Amino acid sequence: DKLMQLEQEKGIVIRFMIGH
Repeated sequence: DKLMQLEQEKGIVIRFMIGH
């Protein structure tokens, strides 16, 4: 579960970087 949460956060960070 922790691993999934980490992957989710990473995906959000990548999305934020791409958004900018």
